Amino acid sequence: MAIEGFFLETEMPEAGWWRALWPDPVATLRALGMTPGLAALDLCCGDGTFTAALARLTGGTVYAVDIEPGCPDRARAAVRRDGGTSSITLRMI
Repeated sequence: MAIEGFFLETEMPEAGWWRALWPDPVATLRALGMTPGLAALDLCCGDGTFTAALARLTGGTVYAVDIEPGCPDRARAAVRRDGGTSSITLRMI
């Protein structure tokens, strides 16, 4: 679904590319001050690399948002694969 005024989606980099940049997403989020119990917003959630890490780290509510229709579902799947138990609200905007 194209949204007027937005460019068409671009291809997401491979998962290995993300791991090369951020081999430990939870450590990255801790360094940014994320702690257990916080609610978090993952803008441009993509494939859920950081959505899953946020869910694991905070144990709170994580809002995952993306303009590409398939991304929120991929982020939800990433949280499930990672064993996250947070309250996850996924939205496509």
